[in-house]
Amino acid sequence: MISDVCADAVRRGAVFLLTFCWSLPLVSVSLNAPAQGQVAGPIDYSLFSNAVDATQPAANWPRSNAPLDGGVAADLASARTLGSQACNCINAGACFCRLEATPPHRNTGFIDFNTYWDTRDSAVTTFNVGAKLAHDFEYFQLLNLDSPYGSGTYDWASYYTEINLRRRVAKDHAYLSYLDWTAQYADGNGPRGVLRLGVKCRFHDAPGPIGYVIKDVLKLKYAINFHLIETDGSGWQMEHTYRRSFLNNRIYIAAFADHNINDGGRSFSWVTEHQVGVRVIDQWHVVAEYRLKTFAPPGFKSGWGLGLEYVIRFD
Repeated sequence: MISDVCADAVRRGAVFLLTFCWSLPLVSVSLNAPAQGQVAGPIDYSLFSNAVDATQPAANWPRSNAPLDGGVAADLASARTLGSQACNCINAGACFCRLEATPPHRNTGFIDFNTYWDTRDSAVTTFNVGAKLAHDFEYFQLLNLDSPYGSGTYDWASYYTEINLRRRVAKDHAYLSYLDWTAQYADGNGPRGVLRLGVKCRFHDAPGPIGYVIKDVLKLKYAINFHLIETDGSGWQMEHTYRRSFLNNRIYIAAFADHNINDGGRSFSWVTEHQVGVRVIDQWHVVAEYRLKTFAPPGFKSGWGLGLEYVIRFD
């Protein structure tokens, strides 16, 4: 009876979170929609390079600039309807616009190496790789190499890896740009390989008050991956992640929490790690981490790790 109540609570909570995630755009539209006839906001000319000097004759403007509607009178409201264009108004009756230049894509990313000694008398070595790719794709992979609990050695006896590929649902949409399609392949020498598909909600990028509070007030990055489809048939997963930096990136806190909902919600398990890192010199960090794995053997379900991290960034 108690297990059924818990399973029902998990299902209801997951449905609420997913519904809340998808409803944020509707809430933001209703809160932020301008009144009829009201311009939604000023144009930020600082976002555009090669800005037009409106004090100069139009004949002296760069070729990429063209007068709006052939130079006929236009107001700012109609100029904003042109979308990704920068507009300069010489006076209230004449605006000139130019298309926003799209810079060529440049791949960016990072590689970080971590090694820890765990209070459960074992050791862990971790490699993380992330990259922002062309066509709005994002790649992330982790590889954990572990020695057995209680072994007191650095002998790698097991491994676990996750390969993630994500893409924005609608990059240029004002109210959907914080959502990503996500695909994950997980494998190890314990569990068999599993493919997970779902949606990632980057709540810090959400429109409206939720994104403002998380990103601007709390200075936090927080997201949930809703892995709704799993090919092994065991159930589904919610993966929570957060990160916050302090003192000009000298100190950070970061974590993930995998919440596995199995057997139709009748059982669930957690794998979570919460980390504090302090940059000591260049890209070297000292890190401390609390770890919990509810399906680990008795006596080894939780522990603390202490170690070093080295980060290489590609900007």
